[in-house]
Amino acid sequence: MVFAACLLAGGGACAECSRDDVNYFLEKGFSRDQVAAICGDAPAPARRAPAADEYEGFEESRRRQSRGEAMRRERREDVSLLEAAVSAWDVVVTPRHLTYTRKLCLGAGGSPEVAARVKVCPEVRYRVYFKGLKVGGYQREYVLVGRREIEVEGRVKRKLLHDFEEYQPEIRRQLMGSYRARTRDGGTVIPVRKDYPLQRVYQVLRNYAARASRAAS
Repeated sequence: MVFAACLLAGGGACAECSRDDVNYFLEKGFSRDQVAAICGDAPAPARRAPAADEYEGFEESRRRQSRGEAMRRERREDVSLLEAAVSAWDVVVTPRHLTYTRKLCLGAGGSPEVAARVKVCPEVRYRVYFKGLKVGGYQREYVLVGRREIEVEGRVKRKLLHDFEEYQPEIRRQLMGSYRARTRDGGTVIPVRKDYPLQRVYQVLRNYAARASRAAS
């Protein structure tokens, strides 16, 4: 199959190229016609010195491969950063969304119907979509104050992983009311672990949002 490329130039066209030579040129992006011309039985100077546009094609292919590899490496690093930096569990990063699970504390009671106060912190599964996401600010960190969170606005889905069946109906109603009130708006805050810089996580989120918007346009 490899030598078929060279045979386009006629019988014996691969006499000046080994199998490794042919593979090398094909892997570098040369067309089969170009490989046939380079390895064919043309005059020796022409074989040793391909045309200028062939050199340019090779260099452009190498630059394109280098850029592509750099972008892939950067995106792998971004995924690793978010998976480690988001202060939650079951963190999943895709080009479309960031998904994670964290606790959301809710309160009930303290009313004529239920005198005793109840506080419960169920797990909630979040899915933050990057398309159209607006990444807001974050509080500058100081020694004793500052919350390690980044505000985002956009499409956010939540799934409550608890049904409160162990509580009496009035408590369940109040807890669900509290949950709906806490999750009413179209955004959320993404918590960040203390060992990771907020500014870096902020920039990665902005990059994901920009890429998702470009892909959708």
